[in-house]
Amino acid sequence: MHDSQVFYELLSDNTSKDVWADSAYYSEESEIRLEAMVHHSYVHKKGNRGKTLSKRDTEENRRKSRVRVRVEHEFGSMENEQGLCSCGLLGFGALRLRLA
Repeated sequence: MHDSQVFYELLSDNTSKDVWADSAYYSEESEIRLEAMVHHSYVHKKGNRGKTLSKRDTEENRRKSRVRVRVEHEFGSMENEQGLCSCGLLGFGALRLRLA
């Protein structure tokens, strides 16, 4: 099961109101639900077949990627160099629980 299928359940335990995700999580419905849940969406937008992203949306995705890649590198470092097992963690509370 892909975590996009349980996306909203995962967010219920999230300690942050910022949601960073790739384009697999993007839809108009998800943006509306995130706003209703009082989350700030940093989810990448995606183009559709025959309709590419606008230049503005492409630049927004690039800015979001700059932040996401730094976070992903830190998790990769923890996993590879510091022995943290590969697992899905959301929020600092889950991370503290895992490292305790």
